[in-house]
Amino acid sequence: MDVARTFLALDPDEALRAGLAALEQRLRAHFPYAAVRWTAPANYHFTLVFLGQVALADIPRIQACVTPVAAALPPFRYRLGAVRPFPTARSPRVIAALPADASGFLAWQQALAAALAGAGFAIERRPFRAHLSLGRWRSRSGCPPTADFALDLEGSATQVCLYESREGRYWPLFNAPCRGSDPGA
Repeated sequence: MDVARTFLALDPDEALRAGLAALEQRLRAHFPYAAVRWTAPANYHFTLVFLGQVALADIPRIQACVTPVAAALPPFRYRLGAVRPFPTARSPRVIAALPADASGFLAWQQALAAALAGAGFAIERRPFRAHLSLGRWRSRSGCPPTADFALDLEGSATQVCLYESREGRYWPLFNAPCRGSDPGA
């Protein structure tokens, strides 16, 4: 059976993506490059629902489930307020940009996860914590003890995307716009 490693995500808009790429250049000076594998700006995203391995034949069923749910979700604006080791400084896996208020992300995540679980898809059980990974730690010993950075970048949530994770890149499989957003945008 052909399978794909998949997840639903919210992509930053182009202005936010550019702001995050500029921030990454500043972060490289603080975090030793050898300790961090930096995320390519094209791969920036907020994972909403991790599905893991799914059959390629199930992708149309996922799209049929996600599209009407996304169409009912209200768009929202968000502000990224901090960059820090994630999930904790004591046990970091990534350097993450975190929203100042995660309520919009949580509302979208809960609606999408409930719909997919109701359709019989296995949903990751870890508690949801909205974050955008800027880099992955190669070695946990490279994490500075004071690694928080204040941040003030804004973005808009207008659609979700199902991605396939393959060969260190993320390949879009489909986009589902939210309520009132322009599908051509």
